[in-house]
Amino acid sequence: MNSFGSILLNLLDKRNMSQRELASLLQIAPTTLNGYIRNKHEPDYKTLICIADIFQVSVDELLGHTAKESQQKSALHASYASLTNDQQELIAEMIRIMLEQNKKHKS
Repeated sequence: MNSFGSILLNLLDKRNMSQRELASLLQIAPTTLNGYIRNKHEPDYKTLICIADIFQVSVDELLGHTAKESQQKSALHASYASLTNDQQELIAEMIRIMLEQNKKHKS
């Protein structure tokens, strides 16, 4: 999933719009917009909706949430729910082991 900042930069690029122009349309400081782009700050709901309206995209798209990801998560959840308790416990233990391995690799 792409970050909000990278999605916003991509939309600016596609529309050949400067950060200063977008900040003006949103009635926010250019430094505030730059904070969104650098993922240092998050816009409030009103600003998020305004950005979606300006670029004619959904808020989900702005946030990097796609229907495909949602469908995959739903399918995974349904599959997990259909397992026996013992199978679910085995999956949970496998996840714990993998997370521990990830921690070791990061160290």
